[in-house]
Amino acid sequence: MTDFYGSSDVESTRDLFLERIDYKLDAYENLGPKEQVRDLNFTENTMYGCIDPFMDTVFPSSDNMKIISTNMDTDTGPRALDFVVDAFNSVVESFNTACQTNTIPIDDPYLSTLRVSRAYQDPLGLYEQYIENLMERFLREYIVGKNHRDKILNVRDYIHNLHIFLKNEKTFTPLTLTSWHRSTFSNVFTSGLAIDISGLGIDDDRPKQLLFLENPIFPFFLNVCKANGFLIPHNSPWIMVADILSPAMAEYTKPYSMYTTRDVFQQRFNKAFATDMSLVKDLIFEHYNRFVNTFKAETLVDCNCKNITMSQLFVRQSISRDVYDNAYNDDEWIEFYFNIRNIEEKQPFNKQKNRNLLLRAKNKTSSIDISEGISYINQQFRLNYRKRYGGLNKFGDRIEMRRTKTKIPHKSNQTRPNSSASDPTFSPPTPFIQSLESFEEIVEQPPRYADDE
Repeated sequence: MTDFYGSSDVESTRDLFLERIDYKLDAYENLGPKEQVRDLNFTENTMYGCIDPFMDTVFPSSDNMKIISTNMDTDTGPRALDFVVDAFNSVVESFNTACQTNTIPIDDPYLSTLRVSRAYQDPLGLYEQYIENLMERFLREYIVGKNHRDKILNVRDYIHNLHIFLKNEKTFTPLTLTSWHRSTFSNVFTSGLAIDISGLGIDDDRPKQLLFLENPIFPFFLNVCKANGFLIPHNSPWIMVADILSPAMAEYTKPYSMYTTRDVFQQRFNKAFATDMSLVKDLIFEHYNRFVNTFKAETLVDCNCKNITMSQLFVRQSISRDVYDNAYNDDEWIEFYFNIRNIEEKQPFNKQKNRNLLLRAKNKTSSIDISEGISYINQQFRLNYRKRYGGLNKFGDRIEMRRTKTKIPHKSNQTRPNSSASDPTFSPPTPFIQSLESFEEIVEQPPRYADDE
């Protein structure tokens, strides 16, 4: 096996890049069932456990978490979704039996007795920490740093300027739970599907090789994981992630009356968009009142018609929840949500379509609540995900177009040439790729050229 030295300590960017390439290409050569190793840094795989089969952002229900422990009297400790814990317990039993029968050594620090270092992390708690930092930046960098205090005299001003702040951010800065959870700010442990048995950092490739990849127990580990429905992330061989598409994991979901992947997501996960608006409203209410309590008074300076400078003292007032809830009507909240999601999704639609979508969303908002309008907005952005740059379908498009010698369209709404007898290079469009496996099927197809006909 090639020696891997990729680490954040490598000073040369070029050397680090080459080391990472070596690891990516050679790390799992001749090491058991490769189908159990998944690159969770590739396209939609980066959102594994954070999106459902319909590309909706989801997060697990905390009510269905279960303590991971061999001591049944323990009330605290790492947790994961109930069926994941059941599958992990079976893996532990297999390792205990292997140790007792001398099938594997009993003194390995990680792969003799499996110990849980990390498991479920509450996504709402991590999101709250992120929002705290974001709103602190909004206050420090925008309101105070750019002298905009005199522009924020009430909660409507605060919301308007928050929108401007997010719109002008040069880096991806999500506000909604939906967009935050799909990003690198979240991680696979927020899904309730992942269990870490080492606690090692992923930035250094050398321990991966010495402690796991070259460990004589590791092929046994891969096989037991496969038999019990776990996949292994390519970049972190000590993390076990429940493969909810595998028949092996289905044996652990059936006792909970979950027979399909759809059942798992319906019964164990919540749609993030359904909580977006309530979370956003709550955070704005809280942070606006914090702002008011920090900056109670503002001196407003102006010039009258005779060019005489005048000043007056304006005193801000904290706002009650009732007053706050009536400060914006439903149509205004729908528009704010649409504008924020549009910023987060990097404005995929033109201005006319934006106007049409917003109008339809407002029309779908009932007199009781705005959930239908929010759902409609989320649906429109969700339907656009499979066409976005960096996804499986874009990779599939590029591969297909290289085979047919056609040009890659610059815009997502462009299509391949129409079929024509005068176009011998034409091939029918590739359907939407639903999974990494279907992408690999396209990759493995031989190139097709006009000369092949």
